[in-house]
Amino acid sequence: MQRRDTPAGESQHGIDDLIRALGSDDPGIRRNAALELGIAGEWRATRPLIIALADPAQTVREAAANALVVVGTPVVEPLIDLLDHPEASAGYELHGGVSREGPTQIDLLGGPEGIPPEKRTLQHTALAQHDLFAGPEGVREHRALIHEAGEGDTARRGARRAYAAAILGEVADPRAEESLTRALSDDDPVVRKAAGTALVKYHEKRGEAASAPPSW
Repeated sequence: MQRRDTPAGESQHGIDDLIRALGSDDPGIRRNAALELGIAGEWRATRPLIIALADPAQTVREAAANALVVVGTPVVEPLIDLLDHPEASAGYELHGGVSREGPTQIDLLGGPEGIPPEKRTLQHTALAQHDLFAGPEGVREHRALIHEAGEGDTARRGARRAYAAAILGEVADPRAEESLTRALSDDDPVVRKAAGTALVKYHEKRGEAASAPPSW
């Protein structure tokens, strides 16, 4: 998929409808909406597509990343900010339509392995009845499960920033080079690796030779 710096025609659906579709409960609908927004090269979709970089479904995340590459230069500044400031990721919350239901009693009864992948970043903070019946030990087990389920927040934000680096490498805008270089020393190893790969792609896209091989 090639990037565009300006919108390249209209989608068969209205842009606003496609942006709303990114909040659907159906991951297939969300994926198709992201793909169509990419086809449209619509700059107004930048923020919703960045939000979708942390979608529970990998196919939606990949479609959103591809769409942002196509949108091109309008996405550069927001992605640089995201890469330079990890805390900025907290501002990109999932759309309301995407399920936020945390682990249920049935999930928790199955132990950590029983928590579906899409729920590992969500929390169900109320103590379930079976926890209380089990006494103090049951309460401790519940809290341990909730802690493990909540650990996904950091991983999700790191993944979004890794996508940001990859997209910046594909867009190859000169404004991104310093940010990508700084990200080689990021605290998150996933972000470091993504930045190294992105810098290689950046120089390749610009027909330049990297001054030094990336390290991560």
